Amino acid sequence: MDIGSGAGFPGIPIKLVSPEKPVYLVEPRRKRANFLRHVIRELDLTNAHVIENRVEDLPVAGLPPMMETVTRGFSDIPGFVKASGKLLGPGGTGVLMQGPKGPVILDELRGCFSLYGFAEGRTVRFPLPFGSEQRTVLTFKKV
Repeated sequence: MDIGSGAGFPGIPIKLVSPEKPVYLVEPRRKRANFLRHVIRELDLTNAHVIENRVEDLPVAGLPPMMETVTRGFSDIPGFVKASGKLLGPGGTGVLMQGPKGPVILDELRGCFSLYGFAEGRTVRFPLPFGSEQRTVLTFKKV
């Protein structure tokens, strides 16, 4: 599940690389959700679903347990961890993509992980190919 999907990154590329995997794109803004629906139709993607809703208001009852949640641009990072706690099944993984402040955000989140049933996973830092700006990918596992 790509939470705060926006233009479909990283959800659409994940679907293209793993066509057998069901992908849910959660986007509350109608214009962006309509764009995602258009991309899914144009690329003839099967088992790709747009959910036009705020993740905080998402009715979890109708969804299967997710194995991965991911976000690239969700503004409320503790809210992403909390939402992942509701959505992920046992052993599921949350993936948080951050800019240069990734290590600072990780320090702030450490208290949230156990609160919502997670253990801290891997943290990977890497420079962008052009320039010196760093990116950080943080993971956490449902226990």
